[in-house]
Amino acid sequence: MATRRRQVVWSRSAREDLHKAIAFVAQDSPEAGLRLLDRILEAASSLATLSERGRNIGEFADRTIREVLPGPYRIIYRVTDSSVEILALVHQRRDDSSDDQLNRVREAYHASYASAL
Repeated sequence: MATRRRQVVWSRSAREDLHKAIAFVAQDSPEAGLRLLDRILEAASSLATLSERGRNIGEFADRTIREVLPGPYRIIYRVTDSSVEILALVHQRRDDSSDDQLNRVREAYHASYASAL
């Protein structure tokens, strides 16, 4: 059986999250920033063929929303028939309240859903 391949697409807000995370780490160590970037991009790229490997997020009724955990970060994504849409990149120990994080993911999800219509 052939492996199903989906296109991995980063939402605008997830790209901003990635930029901020790498810039923050690179302030202290540019090399560590590059290693983190590689780790996150590798995890995201692997979702093209292993889209269902992430765990479901209990806070969402929609079972297509999943997460993988590269290091201290959560890549939160949505699986569709043809793509994996990365909705957010969130540090696991971030000081924001969990409600704020969930609202950010919900906003990205709704924006993604609206653009598919």
